[in-house]
Amino acid sequence: FSLLGYWIRDAVILRWAELTSAIAGKETKVSDLIDLLLFNPIPERDVNEARATYVKLDDVECTWSGNRISGTFDVDHVIPFSLWRNNDLWNLVPVLPRINNMKRDRLPSRSLLLRRKGCLIKYWEALRRTRPVRFDTEVCRIVGATSMPSNWTNAIFSSVCEAVEITATQKGCERWEP
Repeated sequence: FSLLGYWIRDAVILRWAELTSAIAGKETKVSDLIDLLLFNPIPERDVNEARATYVKLDDVECTWSGNRISGTFDVDHVIPFSLWRNNDLWNLVPVLPRINNMKRDRLPSRSLLLRRKGCLIKYWEALRRTRPVRFDTEVCRIVGATSMPSNWTNAIFSSVCEAVEITATQKGCERWEP
């Protein structure tokens, strides 16, 4: 599926458009339906809800370096926005601006994720306290569950690590450590 997923997706879209056109009595052209089915609105970067949560925390440290943040901070996408177009709360963490500038659009290394697991979980817990419905919905989506798992912190951490590895492999992305 990793290698052929795009072909399978395109074949399904083509067949769906043909079937829809046939059901509509050929009143709608297949090409018009394909255009509609392929429409993919590109979301904008949106870190406002995560930032609002982090601003209210007493003790904020840079997710990647561990250094204390006092004053200005950036909100980084763990899996870069340029790769996933994902603004889910679990994917948004506070970082020092210079660290964010160093990371850019690279994926954190597995060893970095493992070292910073406690920090990630601390921020996920804060996000869940302030935005429980949205956070739980987004976590369920990445862990592949219909309801929040009882061991959600380990489930999401494992899923994020797996998503980073798969993305690195599929897209040939450079890994990063501070």
